[in-house]
Amino acid sequence: ESIGDEFQYTVKGPRTAAMTHIVADVKNGTILVDKNATSTRPVASLTKLVTALVVIEHFNLDRSILITDEMIVTTTLARLKVGQSYTVHDLLILMLTESSNEAAEAFAVNYGRQRFIGLMNSKAASIGMHDSTFADPSGLHDGNISSPEDIFTLLKYIYENRRFVFDITADTLTNDAYGEVVFGELGNFNKVPGVENRFIGGKIGKTDAAQETWASTSCTSTCTSRSPAAPSRFMCCVI
Repeated sequence: ESIGDEFQYTVKGPRTAAMTHIVADVKNGTILVDKNATSTRPVASLTKLVTALVVIEHFNLDRSILITDEMIVTTTLARLKVGQSYTVHDLLILMLTESSNEAAEAFAVNYGRQRFIGLMNSKAASIGMHDSTFADPSGLHDGNISSPEDIFTLLKYIYENRRFVFDITADTLTNDAYGEVVFGELGNFNKVPGVENRFIGGKIGKTDAAQETWASTSCTSTCTSRSPAAPSRFMCCVI
């Protein structure tokens, strides 16, 4: 909870056809607009933000993981090779930038899949995501469900405690002690074309059950008629 942040808003809601959404200030928790914000639904690859928290807390980033057949699952851009080893660091970046389902599965299988998923659910509950349940590490499973309100809680937690995760998702990680990833230049599947506000971090997801999901933290200049040069605010948008 932020202390001493008394910024006031004049609210103008976004135009969106999304059935559930929330837009809020990540610093002071002010909700600008929401719709069905406690309704739960599949969240697709937004799941990987929780996966990343478990990885950071339970793996050494310089440790290697040997890829096995059971880690190879459906993914947008396949990069992992069975029989090769990759560091946790490199797999984490691959998962958070190109949304690799294979990288997410590699973490879970290596740790013990059910134990890993149990850690995901425990972590979510511990930070206040009480309407969320996770069934796999990638978001492919329809049983990965959450609400806009819970995803906002997740973004706020990452913003305040694990900014490193946002830095990876936004390609703004600098002075990385672990060096360049072995995959070469990676794409970034998290940014939305045409969104002008400065992207701090977040995730995009898409499955048949979830349709399209978006969780983003951005820096936006919020101005009022009394203050034409208002300070930058850090906003969360969850759809």
